[in-house]
Amino acid sequence: MGGSTVLKEMLLTFGGAFLMAMGWTAIIMRDGLKEPAEFIEVMQNHLQQYAGYFILFDILIFGLLIRWIHLARKPKALINVWE
Repeated sequence: MGGSTVLKEMLLTFGGAFLMAMGWTAIIMRDGLKEPAEFIEVMQNHLQQYAGYFILFDILIFGLLIRWIHLARKPKALINVWE
């Protein structure tokens, strides 16, 4: 890839997303274990209430993906193996 910066950004982004998903699951299940249908219903209610935030996060992730693709396709410095 484009260097260790891209890898660090990717790990930080996807690690953060995983932690946020676990936090969201904990918020939904704070009243105890729920039936799968009830769990999905609560998720849909949250998506309807906070759709603007989800769209902003999607735009942010899309921008990061474009950045990572650009950095990965950047020409690399040539290495002189004879030195």
